[in-house]
Amino acid sequence: MKRFLVPGILICAVLGLGLLLIPDWPSQSGVTRQVTEDLPQLEELAGAILEAGEVSPEMSYKDYDISCYPEKGMVEFLGPGWGLGSSTRYTGFYYSASGDPLGFQGSQPTFTRDGEGWRWKDPAGDNWEYTQEITPNWYWFEMHF
Repeated sequence: MKRFLVPGILICAVLGLGLLLIPDWPSQSGVTRQVTEDLPQLEELAGAILEAGEVSPEMSYKDYDISCYPEKGMVEFLGPGWGLGSSTRYTGFYYSASGDPLGFQGSQPTFTRDGEGWRWKDPAGDNWEYTQEITPNWYWFEMHF
């Protein structure tokens, strides 16, 4: 019995620690609320980033990693990713100067309409993305790959 006690305690400790390290994803409703509440600040930030064509160190918004894809007119705000291998998940939001839905990191996948948003699925694998408009030019997204 004692020989199972120590490994059992170690397994529970590792699992408990793992649960503490799981990031708190930005939920769709939480992101929608943030973007709506901070829209003037975000519009100013996205405009400045697109005008500069890059993200400078002083340009930030909360805990999001910001990327600029000026050739697509896109500023992406990426939340924490989580998962291993094919279960990796990223969520965030982006500004689209054209108002059109765009793919992760400025890509232009072939989206199909799905409910209130657009979905893309890689026909050769398990990668997929779902994006939904928050307000004109602003979109929430979830990407799995």
